[in-house]
Amino acid sequence: MPDETGFVNGILNFMQSARVQLAYMGGPGQAAPISLCTPGPVARTLAFPTGTKFKMRITKDGIAKTIVIESNTGSMVDNGVRYLPWQPDRCTYTRLDPAAKLIFTGPLTGCNVYVAGPRDAPVLFHTNSNTNADDYDANNNDKQSMALNLLAANVLGLANNTGIGGRLERRTYSGNYLGFVFGFKQGGNWVFYFNGIGDGITRLSRIF
Repeated sequence: MPDETGFVNGILNFMQSARVQLAYMGGPGQAAPISLCTPGPVARTLAFPTGTKFKMRITKDGIAKTIVIESNTGSMVDNGVRYLPWQPDRCTYTRLDPAAKLIFTGPLTGCNVYVAGPRDAPVLFHTNSNTNADDYDANNNDKQSMALNLLAANVLGLANNTGIGGRLERRTYSGNYLGFVFGFKQGGNWVFYFNGIGDGITRLSRIF
């Protein structure tokens, strides 16, 4: 098991070394993870259970690699992998639990991702909107409003007046890059990156 520095350097080097994409694979008897969601406190929002366990594996096709996320069923050991699913025209969200080490959400083709709350236990939001899909500003405002409305409702125990701490919005990547967001613990706090590929170029940028 590598030390923290080795883990952090390893995952960032891996993302930069190849064209890495993300996929969710539902195996036999596995329900789509979105089915675990419950309605949030405001319209068009879905709460994903904190601490839901997943496992991951990596497939290779030449220089391209895919991180495949699967349900962690049965009595398998919790390896700290988490995943936040998404649904069209909804905002899904979850809070990071103490045992979590690594979380993914995506793949992304136009959704917004937000992070809010304390760095040692933040909430991750994945927002999708069909409203004014051809109008970047109006569509972006609708997606941002879903996250802000949840924060105003003090979602998942966040402090009053908590704002958005990190963001990835459609206009900064859609059309040029496909990709996903991942987060991991560093020094007890969470950091989040966007990993995107497009036109033969890999883009890795920190968002929180």
